[in-house]
Parts: sequence; C-alpha cells; structure tokens
Amino acid sequence: MKKPVPVLNTFKGFVDDAIAYGMKESVVLFHIRHWVKFNKSEKQNVHADCRGDLRHWTYFSRKGLSEFFPMFNAGQLQRAIESLRDQNAILIDNFNDNAWDRTAWYTLDDASSLCDPGVVPDYANSNDRK
Repeated sequence: MKKPVPVLNTFKGFVDDAIAYGMKESVVLFHIRHWVKFNKSEKQNVHADCRGDLRHWTYFSRKGLSEFFPMFNAGQLQRAIESLRDQNAILIDNFNDNAWDRTAWYTLDDASSLCDPGVVPDYANSNDRK
C-alpha cells in the first residue's frame, strides 16, 4: 500500500475544498475566504445576513473578480459562484447604496440554504472582462 503524500498545512484547506466543492470553486472560495478574514481582522464590511446574523463580507465587481482569475472566463466564474452558493459554501447579497451598483457581496456560510438564494451576478454576459 502506498503511503499518502504529505500535504502542507497551508494547502490542506484548499485541497479539502477542492475535494468537497470542485477545483474552480475551491480557487474562488479560497479568494473569498481570504478577504472575509481580512475584513474581519480590520473590523469592516459587517452586515446582517438573511437571518439577521451579523457577518463580515467582501465584495467584487464583475470586472474586479475576472481580473483576479484571468484563467477563468466569465461563464466559468458564474458557474463556480452559483455552485458554491448551491452547495451552501457562500452567501451572496447586495449592500450597495446605489440601486444601479450591481457589485455583489460574498461571505462564508455553511447553512445558506436557509436564505433566499437571491441573484448571482451574470458574469457570462459581462463585457468588462480583462
């Protein structure tokens, strides 16, 4: 029997996410998780989720998110985000002051099925990709 290959602790969570959610999803989730943790450490971007629980959130415009992931096209990003939402890994909401601002806000959640799934930004039809 082969011995398992040791995985560095730094990447263990990423590997676990890839197994649980999929490779593209794990890359996007890693990014969201990083910025949510950053916002928590900075005590910023705190909003109530659909259940009224206060959470730290991060936000990305269509163009901004696609610039972080030049290896994914708009459709792949759209599907990865929808998949993460459908698998109860993230919540998506809109806390923008202006109604015309469609920047999406993301946070981590293992029980997002309790919330209205809302609308995922339509990256597939975005022309503002890099």
